Amino acid sequence: MLPPASAWLREADDAEPVTVGSLIDQAELGVEPSEPGGEAGDELRENGFHYSLWLGDAARLHYDDEATPVAAVLGTQAGVKQVEQEDREVLNIRAPRLCPEGALAVLALSLLDPRVREPD
Repeated sequence: MLPPASAWLREADDAEPVTVGSLIDQAELGVEPSEPGGEAGDELRENGFHYSLWLGDAARLHYDDEATPVAAVLGTQAGVKQVEQEDREVLNIRAPRLCPEGALAVLALSLLDPRVREPD
């Protein structure tokens, strides 16, 4: 279960529990490999990145902009060599040894880290 980042959301009586799997199923977490001709492809590859990861609106309820950035936590995950935050929703990573599912897994682990919810 992913805890919500906001106090008002934690206190809501009707807030449904959210899992990483449900966010993936709802396309709120995703990965795009930098394959030639792919949507994220050519520009990412030219800059040495292997994957573009994104967090949708529902995923953003589980981290706080005033806390440790998801990009910073993602950069500490095994297999991740570099992270570039394109915008609030998109993170590009250099992770030559990760498959797409592995890239998505390190994003999920980063969201599960309590540092992304607790302001410094």
